[in-house]
Amino acid sequence: MKAIEMTEFGDVDVLKYVTKEIAPLGKEQVKIKLYYAGVNPAEAYIRQGGYAFFNQPLPYTPGFDGAGVIEEIGKDVTNYKIGDRVFIASALGEFFTGTYAQWMITSTDSIRHLGETTSF
Repeated sequence: MKAIEMTEFGDVDVLKYVTKEIAPLGKEQVKIKLYYAGVNPAEAYIRQGGYAFFNQPLPYTPGFDGAGVIEEIGKDVTNYKIGDRVFIASALGEFFTGTYAQWMITSTDSIRHLGETTSF
């Protein structure tokens, strides 16, 4: 998949457009095709290093917030199905890949249903 990734902390030039494998799907996780990624100050703080609330190991794909469509579900997922429109708010739960990518893997604790009439 295509993604933005950083392998070191610093200014915006540490963000690289890469091709990488997506993480395997766990039994209580979903794979989401992303149509929207939110950008907020937390990503800049993390990119620069030393953000007190979040210290992610490198390499790292940024992005806490986004929206998309579920393409695959883990075998123990019961409250979502393939094709569901969802928004991602990673502060709600555990996430495994960031939203600055074509797809992400996350727990169902990190997502909520997105109404059909709400844009991504």
